[in-house]
Amino acid sequence: MSLLSTDYYSVAIAPASISLLHVGRGWKRRVLDKKILPATSGEELAVLGHLLAEAKPGRRLNIVLSNHYMRYKLLAVPANGLSEQEMQSTLDIAFRETYGEIADSWDKRFSDALTLNTSGEGDAVACAMDRSMLAAIKALSQKRHLKLHSLQPSLMAGFNRLHAVINPLPCCFVQVESGRLLIGLIRNRQWQSLRSISLAANLQPYELVSQLRSHLGREFLLAGWNAKDTAIYVDALPRLNLTALAADAGWQFKRVESVAIDGILPEQDADFYMALGAL
Repeated sequence: MSLLSTDYYSVAIAPASISLLHVGRGWKRRVLDKKILPATSGEELAVLGHLLAEAKPGRRLNIVLSNHYMRYKLLAVPANGLSEQEMQSTLDIAFRETYGEIADSWDKRFSDALTLNTSGEGDAVACAMDRSMLAAIKALSQKRHLKLHSLQPSLMAGFNRLHAVINPLPCCFVQVESGRLLIGLIRNRQWQSLRSISLAANLQPYELVSQLRSHLGREFLLAGWNAKDTAIYVDALPRLNLTALAADAGWQFKRVESVAIDGILPEQDADFYMALGAL
C-alpha cells in the first residue's frame, strides 16, 4: 500500500471524553469514521482502548493530550546549549521547585515545536506529564498493533497553526478547553509568560466570556501591556463568541482556525475539535 493511500487514527484525550477520527489519505484527506465516548478521571485509557478495539493493525496513531494532563514552565537555556544530562537535570530541578516531589514521577522535556526564536535567545517551553500515563499510552498502542507516530499536548497542536504568523509585535495566544484556560504572552518572537488556569467545567457562554476577560486583563496588567495594542489569537471551540468577548473592551481577537478536512463540519462536529489537532 502506498504512503498516500494509508489511513490512520487521530485521537484526543481529555478528562470528560475521548474522541477518535479515522482518516483516509488518498489524493485528499477525508474522515472515514468518527467516534466519541465519555470518560471519567482515571478511566481515560480504558475508554481509549475500547475505541481502538477495532482499529486496523499497523496504522499510524496520532494523539493530542488535553492541557489538563500537562504542566508547563518557561526556562532559560544557555546559548551554547546543554548536554542531555544537563538538560534533564535542569528540568528535574525546575519542576521540583514548583510542584514538589510529585514532579519526580513526571516525564519532562523541552519542546522544540514551541521554540519561537531560532537564535537561542529567550526562554524555552518545558512540558511535563505523568510518566505512568505516557507508558500506558505506549503499551496500549503496542497492544493494538498501532504505530504511535505523534503524542503532543494540546498547546503544541494549537500553536502549530499559529506559528507562521507570529511576528515581533506583542501578541497573546489563548487556548480554551472545558475547565482549562491557557494564556501565553509573546513579544519579539520570545515567550514572555505562559500560564495554565483551572476553570469550572461546563460554564455557561456568558460565564466563560466573563472569566476569559478577567484572566486576560490580569495577565496584561501583570505584564504592563496595553491590551488594545495586542493581537489576541484564540484557539477554542467555534461556539465561543469572540464578538461578545471583545465587546466594549476594544481588544483585537483573531480566531485560530481548525484544520479543514472532508467529513468534518466545524459547528456540527465541535466535539472533535481537539482531535483535528492531531491530523
